[in-house]
Amino acid sequence: AEQKMEDSVPHPVKKKREKELTEILAETALAHNKRLIGANEWVLVDKQESVSGKDALYHGRTGHNKNVHFTAPARPSLVGTFVRVTIADARPFALKGMYA
Repeated sequence: AEQKMEDSVPHPVKKKREKELTEILAETALAHNKRLIGANEWVLVDKQESVSGKDALYHGRTGHNKNVHFTAPARPSLVGTFVRVTIADARPFALKGMYA
């Protein structure tokens, strides 16, 4: 049966620990993502966002589940297709690419 334990860690301590872990994760993720700059990746497009003129901002994921943002022609929509994207920039939790 389930037993409930008293929470002995104060909320401010939890928030401090969470912040420290998030900072470490962001640093390591950014270092890993920077190694992908220049790589040509297959991306499954899962979302089309804003449209500016003939181009649209797309979001998708690589085969390693990395989030990628890139601009490509708005029509026909690329949502649901695989496209080649060259990784141009890296952020801790996303990559910026150029539609190939």
